[in-house]
Amino acid sequence: MTLCKHCAYWSFREGGLTPVDRRDQLGRWWEDAGHCQRHAPQPSDLPGHSAFWRATHKEDGCFEGKTLPVES
Repeated sequence: MTLCKHCAYWSFREGGLTPVDRRDQLGRWWEDAGHCQRHAPQPSDLPGHSAFWRATHKEDGCFEGKTLPVES
């Protein structure tokens, strides 16, 4: 399993995400959240869920990720 924080497909900005009207997780969770680009939908002209990028926590993971190369 590849943790999101070590995955080449995970996009994270300092400070995490600040979604509007997303009360399903605590604020602290969103501070360590980013976007999974591997499971993001393809671009769409439709508003709403079709344009949604999958938000994941840095400690989440999956078996489809790609580990970042180790820096020497």
